[in-house]
Amino acid sequence: MKPALESIHEIQHLVDEKTFQRLKGKDFLHTHDVSAEQTRVLLSLAGELKGLHHHHQILPPLLKQKAVALLFEKPSTRTRTSFDVGIHLLGGHSFF
Repeated sequence: MKPALESIHEIQHLVDEKTFQRLKGKDFLHTHDVSAEQTRVLLSLAGELKGLHHHHQILPPLLKQKAVALLFEKPSTRTRTSFDVGIHLLGGHSFF
């Protein structure tokens, strides 16, 4: 297991990457909305965050003071709840 500080440093490094910064303000509705490099960064970030959560570490507030709209084509309580909890753990607020 990586120490928490090392993981948080890795997360900050991923968030600061130009590849990740180009995603700001964009929607991710389809896989073709992001490049292969952006997908790699997103999956790396997800892995680091999942590792912190798995080891009961506090997650960095990447969504602090952010509101996230959840739009679903079909009703899905399980998916909506999962997204809602994840957004909350990152310091954000969600609505659907």
